[in-house]
Amino acid sequence: MKRYTAKAKYLLGDQVEKLQGDELTISNAINVLNEAIAGDRQEGERLAALFELETTAEGEATAARFRSTFRSLRPLLEEREGLLETPETAGGVFTRRSQTRTQIDLDDDARAFALGLIENWIEDPSNVRLLRIGLDLWPAAEVLERILNLLRQYTSKGGKRNAPRRVAWYCMAEIFRAGATETGFVEEKERLPLGVDLAAYRTVLLKEAISIAQMPSVLVPWYLRQQVLLYLAVNAPQQSPIFHKGSNSETKQYREVISFLRNDKQTLPEGDFATLAILSRRSFLSKEKAVALANLDLTPRRLLRIFEKDPSFGTELLTENKGFDPEIPPRIRDDLGLSWKAEANPKKSLAQIVSETPDLLRNE
Repeated sequence: MKRYTAKAKYLLGDQVEKLQGDELTISNAINVLNEAIAGDRQEGERLAALFELETTAEGEATAARFRSTFRSLRPLLEEREGLLETPETAGGVFTRRSQTRTQIDLDDDARAFALGLIENWIEDPSNVRLLRIGLDLWPAAEVLERILNLLRQYTSKGGKRNAPRRVAWYCMAEIFRAGATETGFVEEKERLPLGVDLAAYRTVLLKEAISIAQMPSVLVPWYLRQQVLLYLAVNAPQQSPIFHKGSNSETKQYREVISFLRNDKQTLPEGDFATLAILSRRSFLSKEKAVALANLDLTPRRLLRIFEKDPSFGTELLTENKGFDPEIPPRIRDDLGLSWKAEANPKKSLAQIVSETPDLLRNE
C-alpha cells in the first residue's frame, strides 16, 4: 500500500486534498485523476488500463508506437469540436458534432498515457525508457519538477547512498540526454499537445543542469556530467559554468564543444578547429550563427581543413570570405566546381549545377 500511496501522491499533486481523509489507495487515485483529466467514464477506463501496462520490451514498443501515432494523427484533427446547424434548429441554433475526435481529446489521452508511463517508472526505476517517452509526450514543467524532487531524495547531500543513489544518478542522466536530443523536438508545433510550455520545461531542466555542473567532479558520476554538459551545449552554452582544464577524459570533448560555442579564447590545432566548427554547424547552430562563429577565428589553413571534412560548409564560409579565394588549391577548386569560367555555350556543366545548388550530395 505504501508503494501505491507514493505513486498516487506524485500523480495527483494538489488534487490529493480532494480525497478528504479517505484511505489513499490506487483506486481512489485513479478516480480523482479521472476527474482532473477528462471527467468522463471512458477516460477513466483508458486511464485504469494504463496501470496494467507491461514493463517489458513489449511495453516499451507499445509506448513508442503510441507516441508515433499521436504525433502523426494530431495535425490531422481539428483543435475543437465544430458546431453544425441542423434543419430542425435552423436560424442560429447549433449542435455539436457527435463521435468526432479533436486535438484536445487526443491531448487528454496523451496526458493520461504519459502519466501512466511515469507511474510505471516510479514503480520500477529500470523502466527509464518509459520515463523518457512519457516526458516526450507531455513535457510539462510541473511534471518534471515532481520527478526531480523524487530523485533529489537520493542525490542530494544526506540522501540515500549506494545502489539507490546510483540508480537515481542514472535516471537523471537519461532525463538530460533525452532533453538534449529527444524531448519536444518535432518538425511542427502541432505535433505537441496544446497548453504544454516547452520553454518552461527546458528552463527547469537548465537550472538543474547548472546546479549539477557547479558541483565538485568527485561528487557527480562521469556519465551524468557528460549528459549535463551535452544539455548545456544544446540549450545555453553561455550560461554554462566556466570549466578549467581537467584530466577527466570522459568529459574533455564536451568541455571543448562548450568552450568553442562560447567563443572562449583557446589555441586549437587546425584539425580540431575544423571539427568543432563543423559540429556547431551540423548539430548546434543555424547556418548564419555557425558561419559567424567560425569567421571569428578563421584562417586560410583552417578553411582548407573544413573543406576536406565538409565541402558544403566550406563553401558557405568561402562565400563570406572572398579574400581567401587565392588560398584555395586548384585541386579543391576543381573538385568543388569553383574554377569554371563563363563560356559562350549556354549549357551548364555538372560542376556548375552542384556549385549553384548546395546539396548533401556534394559531401560525398
